[in-house]
Amino acid sequence: MLNPISQAFRKAKQENRAALLTYTVGGDPDKKTSLNILKSIAESGADIIECGLGHGANIGDGGAIQDSTYRALSGGIKTDDIFEIIEDFKKDYATDVIIM
Repeated sequence: MLNPISQAFRKAKQENRAALLTYTVGGDPDKKTSLNILKSIAESGADIIECGLGHGANIGDGGAIQDSTYRALSGGIKTDDIFEIIEDFKKDYATDVIIM
């Protein structure tokens, strides 16, 4: 049996299209908005969503991700909060989430 990521790529290949993988920083700018962002991404057709865990040493990630991480961390987001956001998301959506 294929893992969910392999299944997403296989499905895209069968549909003769590229798989769409997206990225968002979990908890940016807050829990509610972050959950809504995940939902919006899924509803837009993403095959897999990569959800980043904010940390203070993301200097190589570029300005947009640094800013997103700063907003999330400044708002008090913790790793457990991101897991809760993803758990809430998975209650209604089948889109797979990779935690970065």
